Order: sequence, then structure tokens, then C-alpha cells
Amino acid sequence: MPTARGVRNSKVSPTIGDEIGSTTCASIPVPLTDLPNVPQHFRTPDGIDNGSDGTNDMATKKVSGQVLGYRRISAEGQRHDRQLDGVDVDRMFEDTISGSKRARPGLDAMLGHIRAGDTVVAHSIDRVARSVVDLHEIVGAITASGATVRFVTEGLVFDGATENPTADLLLNLLGSVAQFERQLIRSRTAEGRKVAKGKGVRFGRPPALSAKARAEVVAERRGEKSISALALDHDVSRRTIHRVLDEAGMRASDAA
Repeated sequence: MPTARGVRNSKVSPTIGDEIGSTTCASIPVPLTDLPNVPQHFRTPDGIDNGSDGTNDMATKKVSGQVLGYRRISAEGQRHDRQLDGVDVDRMFEDTISGSKRARPGLDAMLGHIRAGDTVVAHSIDRVARSVVDLHEIVGAITASGATVRFVTEGLVFDGATENPTADLLLNLLGSVAQFERQLIRSRTAEGRKVAKGKGVRFGRPPALSAKARAEVVAERRGEKSISALALDHDVSRRTIHRVLDEAGMRASDAA
């Protein structure tokens, strides 16, 4: 029987042994499906074990994704690092903005980054949203992407596939509490501002010119000093000079 040169050293397997009966043969590649003692569920053209139930173990294996953290503070001066302290994440997304705002750069970037199998971790429900509607929308967007969301403080997990009436109830209740707290804060702030204004407290940016300087601008303008000269002398913009004159009842145009 002729010998097939170069086949003996190939790494193709499995192979038939060197002896069949009394005849010496070269090692010849044999398809996996042709081996008599290989169970039927192993016999696939690509050599992948499909499992005894005919399913592909590689296809059914759960995808393991990244752990994404989300932290939000409402104002400068507060600290992000007080949230998710000690929680290991692959990537962190942060916002410095009110939770009543749905459009947030960090949140939107995270939602665009999520892939199936990822887990989003947030410190608490009120860090994600201060509105029940926004909360459901954000959690729904995460789970619809095939990801899981976990709230550390409340100990709640949502994956979109597991029905958990208790967790859904708590999400609604705690989301309502977060919304109520936001509305309470706004109400108290408005009341405080109203009382302070009644006491003569001014809010917003301080005026560019003091009362004395404003009186000087009016007097100098009556002396026919130009708007440009007034702005230069008092180190303010021409718009500020016009505003001072308007408040004094002098609708003047620049003569210079």
C-alpha cells in the first residue's frame, strides 16, 4: 500500500493508528463524524460540542460584560467620591446637575456605552432620577439593552427578564419619595427666597455700579458726556451705561 508522505507529522487529529490488521498504513485524517465510538451529540462538522440536548454551549453561555458606575451630585462643592465608595467598576460616569434634569451628559454617555451583559451600579435611586417617569425610562433603557441595573443603598436589582413584583413596588415607592423630596426642596427654597426678598436681600449677580456711581453716570450724561466715555471712565460696558440711564428715565443715544 503506498505511503502518504508528510501526513504522519501533521497535527490533524483524530487519526487511525499505524496498523489495521496486518497492513501498515500512514496516519490518515478521519472526520470526527466517522468515528464509531463518538457520541452523536459530539458529531458536528465544526467540532463544537453541542451538548446532549442539541444546544450549543458556546451560544447559550451567559455573556459577562463590564460593570459601569454612575454617580451624580447636584452642585459644585459636593463630592462624587462619597458615592459607590469601595465598589469596583470598570468605568465610571459622573454628572454635576440636578436630578430633575433628564438631559445629562454623563448619563447619556453611559446609556450610549451600555452593551448586553453589562451591569450598571448606582449609589441610590435618587442619584439616578428625581422623577418617577424619568426613573422608569432610565431603568427601562438599561434593561432593554440586555444590561442589569443595581441600586446599592436600596439593594434592588433589575435585569428586565426576572419578574419581581416586590422590587417593582419598591422602585415605584422609593422613586415617588425621591420625587417628593425634590418638590419639597423647591417649595422650601421658593419660600426662603420670598422671605429674604421681603427683608431687602438681593439675589443674583451683584450690580456692576454702586448707587453712588450710578448717580454719577446720570449726572455726567446730563452734562453731555458721551456713552463711550462714561463706559470707559466707570470700567463697564456701554450696555450697562444704557441700562442705568434707562432706569433713570434718560433714553439717550451715544453721541460719540
